[in-house]
Amino acid sequence: MTNSEHESTAAWRELLDTLSGLDRSFLDGERAVADDRQIADGYRMLATTLGVAFDTYLFGEPSRPIFVEVNTPLPARPAMWRR
Repeated sequence: MTNSEHESTAAWRELLDTLSGLDRSFLDGERAVADDRQIADGYRMLATTLGVAFDTYLFGEPSRPIFVEVNTPLPARPAMWRR
């Protein structure tokens, strides 16, 4: 079995393909920003959202749920992994 035949490999590549185009939401079109700070904020928000998604779907334990605000500062989030 090659790596390309694994479902997890296909899912990972699909995630990367999806992530590659997400910045268009703040770089192109009517909602485009040009200021370096606003662009950095856009990437920061994408990274934060991805982190929350990983926390929820990849590292979550249904038998031991933890409730965290989506906008919890980054230093507080890793502490939830040290149960």
